[in-house]
Amino acid sequence: MRTLKRAIQITMVLSLFIGFLSASAQSPIVLTVVDENNIAVPGAEVLMREPGRGDQRLTTDYNGRISFVPQGPAGYTLQVQKSGFYAATAANNDPAQREVRIVLNHVQMVVQQVDVAASAPGIDPQQVSDKATMAVPEIINIPYSTSRDIRNLLPFYPGVVRDSGGQIHVAGSETWSTLDTLDGFDIRSPVSGILAMRVSADAVRSIDQQATR
Repeated sequence: MRTLKRAIQITMVLSLFIGFLSASAQSPIVLTVVDENNIAVPGAEVLMREPGRGDQRLTTDYNGRISFVPQGPAGYTLQVQKSGFYAATAANNDPAQREVRIVLNHVQMVVQQVDVAASAPGIDPQQVSDKATMAVPEIINIPYSTSRDIRNLLPFYPGVVRDSGGQIHVAGSETWSTLDTLDGFDIRSPVSGILAMRVSADAVRSIDQQATR
């Protein structure tokens, strides 16, 4: 009699254990989809894939949740996407996990600001003189006889001519009618008005030529 009671008790315990496993295996899994600010994402499209079975397409409710029951114990893969968010993928191989949480990040827009300035007009009515500038690249790269005298470099300007005496003539003018300045100072000879000062071209950063009317 005792043996029969023990067999009945063992059978009842086994039935309860098997029923508990079956209930836990069939209980739904709750998926919650939120954004990076922990706000629910409704209307997200969820694609559930299981090995050897067909795909299931689900949509989250107003609270960003859906419930589903896996068809087999082999695990599943979830792909979640929604317009305006980056797609996310999650895999679950633990059948005991009944709650899954997926975060969708908003699509970020890269903004670049470009300031466009209008170029200078071809004819400036405020500029009454014809101006040309020779910068450091031209001073260094132009081949001329010697750099110890800047007068050897000035003839490379259009309209500038150097005579046999080494004096510079701009636009056919006399050498004494040309104003030669260095950093704003007049470097012409105070007696003859000619350019007699020797300046090394290697020490010059820029040369400006202005022909007035």
